[in-house]
Amino acid sequence: MSTVTQTQAVPYTGPISLLVSQLRSLAGDVEQVEGAEKITVRIFKSITLVHEAGMVTLEWIANPLNDMYADAVTTVILEVQSNPNAQKFPEGRRETFHVDVFTERLELMLHDMFGDDCVNFKDGQNLSVTVDGVTAIIDPETRSVACSEDESLREMVEVAIHRLYDALSPTV
Repeated sequence: MSTVTQTQAVPYTGPISLLVSQLRSLAGDVEQVEGAEKITVRIFKSITLVHEAGMVTLEWIANPLNDMYADAVTTVILEVQSNPNAQKFPEGRRETFHVDVFTERLELMLHDMFGDDCVNFKDGQNLSVTVDGVTAIIDPETRSVACSEDESLREMVEVAIHRLYDALSPTV
């Protein structure tokens, strides 16, 4: 059985940090490839993107799933390249992340998800959610969730926390 590797070059002159940020919004997991000569990232664990002067090159093993991923990545590249509003963000812009704001919004989100009776944040440090007698303890500073009794509750709360954190985190 043979494999076909597809390569596609797409014109791109914007900041790579903006593109990576948009790709993270699409794929969630964007990994930087270590040891590469040029800026190289992997999207969806199957599409390799190499940033070169004036363009990006995509490379992937051809199959229906990877082709679909490559189409989605290409769409994001073209959208970021053609959208003048997206280009207005300064490259490398960094803002301070405020844990207090995150904690306040986390508490609101958990109240919306589980109801007022299920959320406890009285001590101002640890936040807890109790569902059907099972309690998940949340540390807003580390974004960790402890719940040995119910793995699905722990995972649900943890995913919600990380999505909120990603939504509130400044773009790099």
